[in-house]
Formats: sequence, structure tokens, C-alpha cells
Amino acid sequence: MEAQNHSPIARCEFRRGTQTRGLNALNQARLVIASKYNFTEVELCDHYRSPIGSRRDLGLFQVNFYGFLQEFILHELGKGKG
Repeated sequence: MEAQNHSPIARCEFRRGTQTRGLNALNQARLVIASKYNFTEVELCDHYRSPIGSRRDLGLFQVNFYGFLQEFILHELGKGKG
């Protein structure tokens, strides 16, 4: 059995000291999109809603995706401190 090469699909690097600005930019984008489409708290917390049939649905997807990116960045930053 051959060994498989498991290289990452994508790579994201931040220069030292820019992580906070990146997280703030993602958060600002999430706030603007959520405000633009007047999402309710219930909609923002419904992570199982997936159909994208309108611009509003796409906006909700973006809010959730940017949130995922924020969580991922924070997780990766936490690895270096432990």
C-alpha cells in the first residue's frame, strides 16, 4: 500500500500582528450583510439552512461562511499559544 500525500487544499497566512485586523474585517462584513438583509436572530442561528435561491439566501450563507472563517482563524491562532 502506497503512502498518500495529504497536502492542504488551501493555505492562509497572516503576517504577525494582522490577525486582529483580518478578524475585524470579517466581523464588519458580517454585520453589514446581516443589517442589509434584516436577518432575524433565528435565521442567523439556523446553521442547517442551505438552499441558495435568492440574494438574501446568499447573504445568509456569506454571514455563516465568514463566521466559520473567524472560528477557524481563532482556532489556528490558539494552537500557537498552547
